[in-house]
Amino acid sequence: MQGLLHLDLAKTPFAVREARPMLLMQDDGVYFGLKPAGAALPFAQVFGSGGAKGILRISILSEGQDIPYTVNATAFETQLISDKGTVRFTLDKSANAMRIEGDVPQLRMSAGASASATTTKLEDGAEMNIGGRVIYKVRRGNFEFDDTWMLTRWSSTAPCLDITAADGKVDVACFELPADTEPPEVTKSFEACIAENKADFEAFATTLKPTDDLTAFELWSKPEKAGSIELAEESFLFCDAQSAFDRVLKSALAGKSGIVPKFAAAALRLRDDKLIDAISKDNRQKLTDALKEALCWWQTYRYDKVKGRYFYAYRAETGEANPPWFDEAPVYAPELQERLSQLNAAANL
Repeated sequence: MQGLLHLDLAKTPFAVREARPMLLMQDDGVYFGLKPAGAALPFAQVFGSGGAKGILRISILSEGQDIPYTVNATAFETQLISDKGTVRFTLDKSANAMRIEGDVPQLRMSAGASASATTTKLEDGAEMNIGGRVIYKVRRGNFEFDDTWMLTRWSSTAPCLDITAADGKVDVACFELPADTEPPEVTKSFEACIAENKADFEAFATTLKPTDDLTAFELWSKPEKAGSIELAEESFLFCDAQSAFDRVLKSALAGKSGIVPKFAAAALRLRDDKLIDAISKDNRQKLTDALKEALCWWQTYRYDKVKGRYFYAYRAETGEANPPWFDEAPVYAPELQERLSQLNAAANL
């Protein structure tokens, strides 16, 4: 790692590998007309199928009024800093929960009103179902939950959970759970969660050796990367040198854009594990020529010089058997940046 990574939550959500909750900054009215812009917890994530299905806005209050704050987000912790105190967020992997604590007077979590929403006040918090089931356990502080039912509209008011500090502190755990599943016990301290996440990220980045810390974080924090089918497939390729070579060459020769970037990693493994030595010089030349042609295509047609990043223009370019739907294009996928860096290296086998 090159130093402490700071995140722009409007572009890169705060999340942790193998934990579902995340934190982001939303624009005015993006989800359910929530205003003003600010920090928010999305849930019911359906990647490639419309994004978040529900979202709760996070506010810091003093005497019942929103107060402004600044955001300081790193790979392990996010802080909302106001002149009345600070709210801190981190992920608890063992409980799969977003941990929230702070020394602010009052913390509010509010969602947009929805006819399909169902909410329940609990003894120690609240349960909200707006596209996903989220349970908030208030571990420290006094809380009020308003989800008043309005018969004339056949819906509730916008659900709102207000937490007032007890002895100057608030402490909340947020869980996204399937039906009929109870939240697990929270046993780790806030600081222990930060330390665990830091160690896991640094180990991941050291093993992967990404081009930069932001790419490492985006790869590490993506929920769908855990247990990736692509990684299993790439591992299989290396069991036999000739079959691995044939598979990569076939992909590289499929057309100018035919090289699936993920196969660049397989080509590099052929080199690094000395498996390439079993392949004839002529065949190796065929592979490097095809990889160079593919690299030239991506650099020419799929590189944004302003942003300095590669992008997918069509879902088929991911090379997946069942590629995700793109809500918008182009898509500056974090793994694509890393794979093109690998393709550049593989083209010089």
